Amino acid sequence: MVGALIWLAVTGKVSSEIAMGLGVTTMAVAPFATTIPDLDVHSSKPRQWFGTLLVLGAVGFALVLVFRGDQIVAEIGRTIESAIPSVPSEFGGPVGIMVLSLGVALLAGWLLDGVTTHRGGTHTAKFAVVVAVAGSGGLYAAIQQIGADFPLWVYGFAGTALFVFLLTHNLRDGVY
Repeated sequence: MVGALIWLAVTGKVSSEIAMGLGVTTMAVAPFATTIPDLDVHSSKPRQWFGTLLVLGAVGFALVLVFRGDQIVAEIGRTIESAIPSVPSEFGGPVGIMVLSLGVALLAGWLLDGVTTHRGGTHTAKFAVVVAVAGSGGLYAAIQQIGADFPLWVYGFAGTALFVFLLTHNLRDGVY
């Protein structure tokens, strides 16, 4: 929501009054957002949806390559046929692309798991401070970009709300 607010304000898609209303709404909703499941827990529905989208995206990418008849599919088919003569290149190319795409999706999922260890770096007070400062600073820059003039407490409120949101989430997770 904060990203959308900044984008709307910077691009001038909405008036400064609407941008301010969106900002206040975001800060009012933030405490309720602490009930959203973590993305870094395997049992989390958003994490499972992301994994499904990753695999579907890989398969979709492979299908686009296969049905567009790109040279890469033919080259992979020829390579597979030379390694396994009983597999014709017309079959080996599309299957090879599918296997390669799923392998990339699995690797991406594995890397995601490695980077987002549950209750790791994103569940610290330091991270909350960085996000709060970056969020309020980004909001300030966006509002200045559209030429609006809000009191400084608005940005302080936004940063404090982000900080409290993250700390509340961590408390709910049992980190502190």
